[in-house]
Amino acid sequence: MKAKDVIIAFCKKKRDLIKKATGYSDYVTEKDLTEIQKWPVIECERIATYLTNRITKNLVGNDKHICPWCILKGISWVNCRDCEYSERHGDCGDSTSTYAAILQQALLMNVVDNAGQDTDWGAASIIAISGVLKGLEKFIQENPVEK
Repeated sequence: MKAKDVIIAFCKKKRDLIKKATGYSDYVTEKDLTEIQKWPVIECERIATYLTNRITKNLVGNDKHICPWCILKGISWVNCRDCEYSERHGDCGDSTSTYAAILQQALLMNVVDNAGQDTDWGAASIIAISGVLKGLEKFIQENPVEK
């Protein structure tokens, strides 16, 4: 798959895995996917390669390490005010964001592994939701980025 297609399919897969575990389906919307279509190819190649390396080498870290928008802006970048995803979903660290809503639902449903703590926000992380990380690992293995 081409890098841009991998990113879009990755986001859809992550959305589907979150929905399966929690019933929450708004992790990524059609507006988000349309935005990715506009990203420069060179950035998509960088993002797809980064995602692949982090997941296949078991270096996920926390959610921002497998978020295409965080990777686009730079992992150490923490200013969500300039993030297009944040404009639609809220700052991930905000208690009213899509990210927080997903985690709250997952915690209520008791589908978060206790070990899955996101040290940046002091809360459980999306990748700790049962089945999400394993599903993403399988997706990456089955969908290599074309060179």
